[in-house]
Amino acid sequence: AAVPAWSGVPDAAAETLDYLTRGTYHLLQAASAAGVARVVVCSTVEVMLGHSPRWRVNENYRPRPLAEPLPLAAHLMETVCQEFSLERDLPILCLRLGRLCLEEDVAGRPHDSLWLDLRDAAAAVQWATEAEWPPRFHALHVVHKSPRPRVESVRFHRRAALPAAQHNFGSATGQEGATA
Repeated sequence: AAVPAWSGVPDAAAETLDYLTRGTYHLLQAASAAGVARVVVCSTVEVMLGHSPRWRVNENYRPRPLAEPLPLAAHLMETVCQEFSLERDLPILCLRLGRLCLEEDVAGRPHDSLWLDLRDAAAAVQWATEAEWPPRFHALHVVHKSPRPRVESVRFHRRAALPAAQHNFGSATGQEGATA
């Protein structure tokens, strides 16, 4: 599902929250009624940025989104998925994607440990649609291998069937940007 951009107007924030929560519920309800065996959803690692910047946060931590519309909406969307998975016994895999970009477009910029190349995101989604994974709700962080990660994955890169990220932003300046 497409996520509308937040314009900074309170009505737009409310629409974003409503879109991702109610829209996700209706989508999951329709998938369940149609007999879909499992669901893959894409979220964002931004739901983890409320934790201390000194911590290396992985999937074992509970989400703690900042009080901003898009991370909060993504967290609520994940909560709907979790509850739906438990209630309907529907396996749901949530890929928490890093900040999407192309490696070549950020060359020379200060390094951001949350970057994820679009091609690696596509490979992760492809993997998720084909791989076997446990029932119920599971979240995986999908970010590049950073020398100083703020958000990392303890599960995603250990999967034998999943290739490591091919784009690790080696041409970035090596200094962490202010946004990561």
